[in-house]
Amino acid sequence: MRSLDALVDTDDPGISRLAAFAEESPHRVDVLPPGEGAADCLLALQVTTRSMLGTVAYQTGGLLVADGWLRVLGAGSPALPRRLDAWNGLGAERRHAGGLLVADDAGGGFFSWQADTRTVAYFAPDTLEWEDTRLGYEDWLREMLGPPLLAFYDGLRWDGWRFLASELTSSQAMFFYPPRFTEEGRDPIESYRGLVPVEESWEVQQDLARQLAEGRAARSG
Repeated sequence: MRSLDALVDTDDPGISRLAAFAEESPHRVDVLPPGEGAADCLLALQVTTRSMLGTVAYQTGGLLVADGWLRVLGAGSPALPRRLDAWNGLGAERRHAGGLLVADDAGGGFFSWQADTRTVAYFAPDTLEWEDTRLGYEDWLREMLGPPLLAFYDGLRWDGWRFLASELTSSQAMFFYPPRFTEEGRDPIESYRGLVPVEESWEVQQDLARQLAEGRAARSG
């Protein structure tokens, strides 16, 4: 296990690149100051601050993007208390066996850095499936802070979404009924929209995804 000194790169840190992404962003980007657990977070991840993931994990408390619609996890802060390592259960029972959950959004979607492909995938609430962005963490973050964010969420947001999003904390997500993946739930304007803890949003959707997969397997078998 590498020490903190070995992981903190003072010659080529990623924070300057992150600052440029945020400054050039057409969206509001709040780069939060890191919490007291920043060192523990970086040690748990075992990546250097030369990487963008290491930079976000150690030198920020996370990022709130586009009026808080997107929450990029870091070392934790009062405004975004879910610390990257603790939220993922590193050193304990992993929350997501297939990768590292690096961000989520107010609409109930989740982003994971996938260990097998080394790219970021999106768990979409309207399909309950992981969709590979084919982008590594730094390229993904640059796109999410840039104009491509609007195209990415086309169809997942609606006129007036900012009003409901403004009522959320970074520890909550929107809940839709009927669910977005059903035919009846395709139109979010016609659905009931409530607020639930992010933990509940993750657990309920993962359980539904397993049930759907089991149902498809039974029908095909």
